[in-house]
Amino acid sequence: MKLHRRLLDNSHWRDHDWLAVWIWLLLNVAHHAHDALFDGKIVHLQPGQIVTGRLRIAAATNTCQAKVWRILETMKNEHQIEQQPGRKCSIITVSNWPYYQGTEQQSEKRLSNNRAATEQQLSTPGECTEGTEGKEVPPYPPLGDSANYYESRSVQRVPPPTWEEFRDHGLKIQPKADVDKLKDRFLTLQSRGWERVTHWPSEVERALLWQRQDQKEHGQAPSQEQRQAQHEKTIQDRKRAEETEKRLEQPEVRQQLAAALAGLRKDLGMLETKR
Repeated sequence: MKLHRRLLDNSHWRDHDWLAVWIWLLLNVAHHAHDALFDGKIVHLQPGQIVTGRLRIAAATNTCQAKVWRILETMKNEHQIEQQPGRKCSIITVSNWPYYQGTEQQSEKRLSNNRAATEQQLSTPGECTEGTEGKEVPPYPPLGDSANYYESRSVQRVPPPTWEEFRDHGLKIQPKADVDKLKDRFLTLQSRGWERVTHWPSEVERALLWQRQDQKEHGQAPSQEQRQAQHEKTIQDRKRAEETEKRLEQPEVRQQLAAALAGLRKDLGMLETKR
C-alpha cells in the first residue's frame, strides 16, 4: 500500500481520528479482486473496495461511531470514497485507487498517456479551455487537493459568508438548529481558510447533519426555552433551600423538632417493649 505526500495537502490530515480511519481503509480494502458476502449475496469486489460498517471501523480505530459517521460523510463529500449502503454494512470504494495504488508499470503508462494527450491538446490551436491554457490538468481529482482541483477547472466559487449569513442559512433549513454548534463550525472553517471551501452552504448542511446524528445517539437537545425553564427552576429550588435553612435556625423551630424527635423515640421504645 502506497501513502502519498499529497495527503499533506488535505486539511483533515492533522485530525488523528480522520487519519486513522483513512489509513485503515487503505490497509483493509481489497488489493486484488475477490468475492465477498454482502447482504446475504456474493459480490465481486474490485481492488480498492471493502465490505464493512461503522461499528467495525470504530472498534479498529478506537473512534466513536458518531465520529466515524462524520468522517465517512466528509470523505464522500470530498470524493475520496463512494459508499453503497446495505442493511447492516456497506461497500466502500476508495476513489482513484488504480491511479494511486497501481503498479509502477501501470503508473508510468498512465503518465505517458496523460503527457501525450496534453501535448496533443496544447499543439492544437483553439482547443484549450479558458483558464487552463499551458497547464496540465489531471483527469482525476487529486487526493486531498480539492481546492486546486476545482480552481484548475474554473469552477465558480461562492464568496465567503459572514457569520450572520452562515447562521441564517442554517436556521432557514432547520429552524431549531443549535446556533452554538453552527458558530463552532463557522469558526473552524474560518480558521482553516475559506479558500479551501468551494460551496459554503454545503458546509452548513453538513453541520446540521452532524447535529441530527448527535441527537439520535444522545437524545433530543433541549431548546432555548427548555434551558431557560430549567435554569429558573434551579434558582427557585435554591431559594427554597435557603429559606428552609433559615427557618431551622430559629429557636422555636428547633424546639418543635426536638419535641417531635422525643415523641418518636418514645413510640419506638414502646414498640420494642411489646415485642
